[in-house]
Amino acid sequence: MTALTPAATPSRQVIKKALPKVVCDIEGVAATANTAITGASTLTPSDTPCTWRVQVCMDNTAQFGASITVGATARTSWFKPMDTTGLDLVANASYIFDLLVHAGDTVSFLTNENGNILNLRVQELIWGGN
Repeated sequence: MTALTPAATPSRQVIKKALPKVVCDIEGVAATANTAITGASTLTPSDTPCTWRVQVCMDNTAQFGASITVGATARTSWFKPMDTTGLDLVANASYIFDLLVHAGDTVSFLTNENGNILNLRVQELIWGGN
C-alpha cells in the first residue's frame, strides 16, 4: 500500500482594491489660459508614491495639463486623449487620466485656453486590502 502525499496547500490570492481619497472636486470654475485653475493649484499627495485619477470636462476645445513642481523646478505636461492624434480635449466631453505623484511633488492643473471647467475631480488611489 502506497501512502498518499498531501496535496499542496493552495496559496491565498490577495485581492486589493483602490480606496479613493478626494484631492480636488470643483465645478463651474473659469479657467485662464496657462494659469493654475482656481481650486486645483498647489495640490500635494498624502501618501506617496501614489496614483491620482483625474477626471475633467471643459466647455471648450483645449489642452489640459498638470504643472508638477519639485523643489524650485516646475514642469508642465499636457495630457493626451487616447482617441485623437493631437492634445486637444473635445468640448463637453469627459476624460479620465492617471497621474503618478511622488513625495515632494506639488501639482497644479491648467488649460491652454480661456474657458470654463465644467468639472474637475482628482482622487488619490490608496491601495488597501479587501
